[in-house]
Amino acid sequence: MAIHGGSFSIGDGTRRLEFGCMMSINPDAHSIPELDHMHWGVEMTRKGGVPGDRILNAMTLPEITRYLRHKRRSLTRAA
Repeated sequence: MAIHGGSFSIGDGTRRLEFGCMMSINPDAHSIPELDHMHWGVEMTRKGGVPGDRILNAMTLPEITRYLRHKRRSLTRAA
């Protein structure tokens, strides 16, 4: 199921990029120190052809804030 402008996990495949979706990397951490390993997921996603600006948790705080504001405005206009 594809939702235009939605978010999917990388496990759903890069095909979702065709729909304008954002990716999010789940570190599957079982302890706080394991959260530091998330960069490997981001690296593998980029290696798989997903640009950094399409990975939610690879964005800087200003980038993700800008994205979320834009998303909120789009949803408000559509309602």
